[in-house]
Amino acid sequence: MWRYASFGSQEPWDERTISEFCQATYSIKFLLLSKVDVNGENTHPVYKFLKSNNPNDSGNIKWNFEKFLVDRNGNIVMRKYTQDTPDSLESPIKRLLEV
Repeated sequence: MWRYASFGSQEPWDERTISEFCQATYSIKFLLLSKVDVNGENTHPVYKFLKSNNPNDSGNIKWNFEKFLVDRNGNIVMRKYTQDTPDSLESPIKRLLEV
């Protein structure tokens, strides 16, 4: 049985297959991160930190494309959800860069 059950096992492929698909389909030139669990018993430490130190919400990650804004000191500034566009982070990022 596939170990990564996050998001309804939406992505059943292994990391190599995903990388090859993205390179062939989207001509990506960057490395992809490893697949990790973001919820549940095997949650990766980074996601444990993001969820437990978030001032806005400490709940489970509900779907792909949730975004966390972290300042240069490692503080969670905000969490944006799947429906929030990356553009919604532009102003907060600019404010953080001014500090």
